[in-house]
Amino acid sequence: PIWDAKVSSVVIPAALVALADPSGTMKNLGYGDLTFSMTGGGKTTIDADNMGMDFNFTLAGKDMAAIKVAMNADKIPLAVYAELQKAQANGKEPDMQAFMPQIQGISFGGFSLRFEDASITPKLLPMIAAMSGMGTQEQLVANAGAMAQVGLMQLNNPEFTNQVVGAINTFMKEPKSFTITLKPTAPV
Repeated sequence: PIWDAKVSSVVIPAALVALADPSGTMKNLGYGDLTFSMTGGGKTTIDADNMGMDFNFTLAGKDMAAIKVAMNADKIPLAVYAELQKAQANGKEPDMQAFMPQIQGISFGGFSLRFEDASITPKLLPMIAAMSGMGTQEQLVANAGAMAQVGLMQLNNPEFTNQVVGAINTFMKEPKSFTITLKPTAPV
């Protein structure tokens, strides 16, 4: 089946936000009522044994940010999906080792995650700097790339590390958007 969905202007009143956020973080960031919109669409295929999905989904917070997710996967065994649901319903962790032979046939075509800032990042950076002990927003921005570089060193892939560090430094200096894309040349 092909599907499309859109929900516009879902408003969470400031009083309800305050109940969910007793520390007042959202209020300190300058938000009262929160307004969200959601859109998405895609295609789901199901045969006797497997399912596939190709979808996109966007969640946007007014005067905050938008997060966009897209994914394509095929040959997902329905038996695995049913077992995952069963484990969740019983409050148990699924036995992933038992699923390995079945999930090896899943075909992954791609994934992307995009963050589009609409004013929340400049509000969050000073708060994150203070909470992390980094001092000022400027110190956090100056050190973010170096912290990522240290974390990525264990991958032993300097080209990838440099690309990620460059992207982090660019975003931190002028927050607009970033996209993470996993796209194999052929489905894997």
